[in-house]
Amino acid sequence: MWQLTFWSLPSIAATLISAAVALRVWHARDRPGGPALLVLMVAATWWSLGQVASTLVTTVDAKLWAARFQYLGITATPVAWLLFAATYTGRLRRLVRAWPLLALVPVTVTALAFTNDLHGWIWREATLSVHAGYVGWELAYGPAFRLHTLWAYALVGAGVLVMLDGLIRSPWHRRRLGALLGAPLLVLAANFFYLVPGSPLPWLDLTPLGFALAGGLFSTVLTRELFDLVPVSRELVMRDLPDAVFVLARSGRVVDLNPAALALAGRAEADAVGRPLWDLLPVTREQLDAAPAEGTFELTLELGGATRAFRVGRTEVRDPRGERAGRALVFHDHTDRWHAERELRDTAEALERAHRELERLTTLDGLTRLPHRRAFLRTADEEMGRARRYDRGLSLLLVSLDRLGAVDATFGADAADEIVRGLATLLETNRRDGDHLGRVSGGEFALLLPETDLRRAGLVADRLRRVIARTRFRNGAGEAHALTTSMGLVGLRTEDRTADELLQRARQALAAARAAGEDRVGYA
Repeated sequence: MWQLTFWSLPSIAATLISAAVALRVWHARDRPGGPALLVLMVAATWWSLGQVASTLVTTVDAKLWAARFQYLGITATPVAWLLFAATYTGRLRRLVRAWPLLALVPVTVTALAFTNDLHGWIWREATLSVHAGYVGWELAYGPAFRLHTLWAYALVGAGVLVMLDGLIRSPWHRRRLGALLGAPLLVLAANFFYLVPGSPLPWLDLTPLGFALAGGLFSTVLTRELFDLVPVSRELVMRDLPDAVFVLARSGRVVDLNPAALALAGRAEADAVGRPLWDLLPVTREQLDAAPAEGTFELTLELGGATRAFRVGRTEVRDPRGERAGRALVFHDHTDRWHAERELRDTAEALERAHRELERLTTLDGLTRLPHRRAFLRTADEEMGRARRYDRGLSLLLVSLDRLGAVDATFGADAADEIVRGLATLLETNRRDGDHLGRVSGGEFALLLPETDLRRAGLVADRLRRVIARTRFRNGAGEAHALTTSMGLVGLRTEDRTADELLQRARQALAAARAAGEDRVGYA
């Protein structure tokens, strides 16, 4: 015979809540403590289903079979609770020696429940009782039941102590300590209400509902930040460490930090824990994600109106299964050294610029800012070697102003200098890319023509001669002068050992041009 009354509702609620929590935990089973909590909720669901069956039937035999069915969940639930506390806090290895006992007791008690008719160790007597139309029952429990009750209380209590020890070490978890410890208190209160002598509702066992609600609390924090990290011991954080230490969940929220980190963030502990690191320091999530997974990286922060430099060490934090649960960041302040290195680097760069400028000044002619004779010959020697190595042509054109001495004598040295500077500008503007120009004496300029044979070099020389002849050169007083140039052109020969010898041959060609009447190109 069947019944459905108000007194079935708590058991039905416990079943639905346990099943829903089990489904929720299934999606978070990869997090610390997830698998054990899943087993706990499956066991609680089984227990609740048996209790629902017990409330729906009205005969002693049917209720006893429902009770035997419940024992599969009753015996597994406290063991799963202890395993959950141990796996979450990283203490599972400490239970290795207890594994045989943890497995033997549930199997033994379940076997005694199914064979109770032979010995009466779980319950000695079962009697029906009717309350406001509801057919309930009351059991006279045997010694094995009482021993198992003490065993279950011991496991739940041990789980509470294990979790308390693990959670109290971390401020992030201390903030949720009330919720975490309130869960087992729900279970103990529900079970005590059922077993205490003189209970006003001896036929109503609310223990499965207590486990369902406790599981709901745990699953809530399990699917949020709280269980993303195994509680980190305060020894790991090292309170006396002068460096700032931030322990972050996978989402970047701070779950633990030391006093140096609090000072760096300028926050109280209660205000810092649970916030993303980028809310506490002027750092972006992109910067943290771009940092190496292990090792150190440099970071500069604007704090208090000043730039501070840190060498940040990053270490992955892993859960008891070795999976990534978060990261620890250690901020080592080396601002003084950073400033010193920056000043040293700036000084080195300034010295390098000064060296380049000095080198430039020592290789350039003061009047025309072109390479002087020594610098030009050094470049010419390099080009001669390259031309011989690759069997390429090379020519040298020596350009000299005609009658520059007359300008000097008539208008003065400053006027002659202005004309020399003007010729330098004209030659620099009209030279080809890759050609090298230098001032080798007062009014003489040398133009080196790489990869150019004597025939093509003659075309270049004639073009420049005509451009110069058409140009009016102005002196410092504004007078315009029409001047011509004589040029000596030579090509590289086998017997030319140095650039200076090549230049001397060009001088001979220049002398021949002047002897022939100026404003012309001579060859040698």
